Amino acid sequence: MKGLGIDIVAVERIQKACIENENFCQTLFTQEEQQYCQTYKNPFPHYAGKFAAKEAVSKALQCGFGKTLSWLDIQILSTGKTAPQVLLSPAAQEAFSFPQFLLSISHCKEYATAVAAWLS
Repeated sequence: MKGLGIDIVAVERIQKACIENENFCQTLFTQEEQQYCQTYKNPFPHYAGKFAAKEAVSKALQCGFGKTLSWLDIQILSTGKTAPQVLLSPAAQEAFSFPQFLLSISHCKEYATAVAAWLS
């Protein structure tokens, strides 16, 4: 394992940001991620889970968000049938030598958390 990241976020914080800032979702989440979250009656725990997952991935990569990695460089794919998957943009894949991850996301009414392990 090359890196490990974990994050926890209050669902209310993400809900407030989505409602008060019309650009929040477009800045942090891909179209596919937004479409997935919007399939739920209450999309905010799902947005919070994806937010925590992206934070955990950036921590596992040991770089955070900035020059090398943006929020939209990371896409969290959720099918509901398998564990969530991390898909990096082509630029991020190349910058980090095509990393592979294990990812787990959990959420309840109040919090969302995620753990990401950079395997190779």
